[in-house]
Amino acid sequence: MIDLPLLTFDNALKFSLFFISSSVKNRPAYINSGGKMKEKPKFIVRKDPNFRRFYSSGVYGGHTPFEFKMIFFREGYEDISEETFMGKTQPMILRELQVEITMSPEQAKVFLDWLKHHIEEYEKNFGKIPSPRLEGTKPPSSKLM
Repeated sequence: MIDLPLLTFDNALKFSLFFISSSVKNRPAYINSGGKMKEKPKFIVRKDPNFRRFYSSGVYGGHTPFEFKMIFFREGYEDISEETFMGKTQPMILRELQVEITMSPEQAKVFLDWLKHHIEEYEKNFGKIPSPRLEGTKPPSSKLM
């Protein structure tokens, strides 16, 4: 049994935001117009009034020389009929686009480091995550819709 500290959503959010913004730690302190060193900025974390949560089944994405773009989606079945339930007709799959996130190449790298860190921690605690891809297949297309 693994002895883990209690992890509430708020604590996880604070840790995640701290980890993502930790790139500020390695930057030099700010210099004011008089040439004197100033303190690094303090962060205030606040939820936007339009903040929402959703489950993502997958992501489309792509990049330009200036930005990375990710469109997260959720998949489910569209109105299952009796014929579909009985196996007489194919189900219609609904892919609902939830949110588009665009970030700079630098922030995309910080995001990648954050994600790698959390995947490594997860696998250390709960075991290896199986890859959903079959060996020798290409990753999903990165074309934007």
